[in-house]
Amino acid sequence: MAFLATLFTFGESWLSLIVFELVVVYICGEVLVANLPAKLRDDIRLNCIRMDGTLSTKRQSLEKTALAKLRWDIRIVLLLVFAPTTMLIWIIDREVVPVTIGFDALVDIRRTAATGDEDLTSTKSSFEKWKTSNSNGLSVDEHKALLKQVWILLVIGAIVWLATCWFLVRSSYIRQLKEFANRIQTRRQEYSLYDRAHSEEWKD
Repeated sequence: MAFLATLFTFGESWLSLIVFELVVVYICGEVLVANLPAKLRDDIRLNCIRMDGTLSTKRQSLEKTALAKLRWDIRIVLLLVFAPTTMLIWIIDREVVPVTIGFDALVDIRRTAATGDEDLTSTKSSFEKWKTSNSNGLSVDEHKALLKQVWILLVIGAIVWLATCWFLVRSSYIRQLKEFANRIQTRRQEYSLYDRAHSEEWKD
């Protein structure tokens, strides 16, 4: 969740982050539906046309409803992925190390290529101030020692989690598009049957 890290860097609150996340999810639904594959867009337009070539406003409404459902299906999937990700970041921020301090420490590690206490040189005072207000039973030195032991696991875990989230979102989106395409074809068959039943040309 790069945008979470960015906002934390600027000192935003958790409430603002949650609101921002909801806005991002909403916009993603709009963008993904607005950029559907060309074939799906063409199929939707064809579904709005009767067999005699006239436009059906009722079918337009039905297709818009189907698109609206697709938007919200996409948003629900994104929320199901983003919500636990945000919860994990919140737990790490409260119990392991504040997100801002963690990112500052990673910057220091990259800049100095140092180990041990030097990893937190530029953020030592912030870390110790946070630690004094955090009561998880560990002293400052014990917490530092623990972070030195597990930080690589945290980084690997974050990479694996993000890759998993990407796979879940991508596979879910592809599956939703396939189901949406099948429903378009089902509605087309229904429209065709209706047109034939009400067309003089097809009556015996």
